[in-house]
Amino acid sequence: MSEGVGTPDRRQVDKSTAEGRKPMADSHERRIQRMVTAITDTINVLQMVLADLPIPVQLDLIGLNPSQLGERMERTRQIIREIPMPDGAKAHLELAILDFLSAFDVAHIAYHEEENLWREDAVFALISDVLANITLVNAYLHGVIDDTEED
Repeated sequence: MSEGVGTPDRRQVDKSTAEGRKPMADSHERRIQRMVTAITDTINVLQMVLADLPIPVQLDLIGLNPSQLGERMERTRQIIREIPMPDGAKAHLELAILDFLSAFDVAHIAYHEEENLWREDAVFALISDVLANITLVNAYLHGVIDDTEED
């Protein structure tokens, strides 16, 4: 039987799986579990950077529902604005928190809604942004990046 228009060559599908891409038959539950793990790991990284601030901030999120988590993170954003540290660190930490909240929201929707692979991709893209911003926060805090202006 010849392959029709839009039907992938079987060798291409097998090759993409062998190269580390997800097989098409990956279950919704398995994708959700990967997102939950990524969200949890990202929370742990955020907690570590907050604890390493000039005035440490403790972020306890255990047992919170999504609304409470959002409120706690908003309070954290307010607190970090008052901590004496470079403006660049504050800005990137705020972006990291906003990206985390966005990733959390998209993952929450993905959990409760129909399967849409783009949501999983969006969660991982946002988490990448969180981690990039945290890297920049650490660079500011440890003097790798100096945002003081010369007069």
